[in-house]
Amino acid sequence: MGYSTLNGGVATLITDKLLTGQHTISATYHGDANFLASNSSSSIDTNPHVVSVSDFTLSSDSAGQIVQIGDSSVFKMTATPFNGTYDEVITFSARGLPKGATATFDPGSLTPGGKPGTVTLTIKTAKQLALDRMQSAAPVLLGLLLPLLGLRRRGRALQRYCLLLIFAVLSIGAVTGLSGCGSGPGFAGQMPQSYLVTVTASSGTVQRSTTLTLTMK
Repeated sequence: MGYSTLNGGVATLITDKLLTGQHTISATYHGDANFLASNSSSSIDTNPHVVSVSDFTLSSDSAGQIVQIGDSSVFKMTATPFNGTYDEVITFSARGLPKGATATFDPGSLTPGGKPGTVTLTIKTAKQLALDRMQSAAPVLLGLLLPLLGLRRRGRALQRYCLLLIFAVLSIGAVTGLSGCGSGPGFAGQMPQSYLVTVTASSGTVQRSTTLTLTMK
């Protein structure tokens, strides 16, 4: 697995190659012109050393949630140790969030020890997404209503009426988009949109991830 030179009569082995579980580590000396070869299994003073490598899993209380634009969604994340205790600090992060959304973990880190540890993930969505949807739909509405402005033979009164109608439709769309009312399609027929949010728990070189589905409407 590795080689080590003596330093003050002590040989030290540092490795990151051990997988989860129990491992028996033996020391072997190959000998030289002055000393015979030996190993820990045959030595009177040194026995094979058993090392136990623990790990953890990451899970959520919900695989997915539906949230109104501008509201928050809450998930409970659990880090569960296995193969013994896990006494290292675990931190958390999230990626794949909707535009303008933020993710916070409470607490920001934990050390499970011998039992599962839980943090609360809160994803706060942004009303800016509703404004973006409204702006993307505005040209469609304008394209439908602007031809009415070409009816000049009807006079300025009709033109003013059309402009007021356009303003009224866009205003209603803005209010609808910001409030997120209803369970059907959103403003201008916009259907709910889903995002895959990846939550990662990190502890040194160990990383465990799980994926959540967040649906915006």
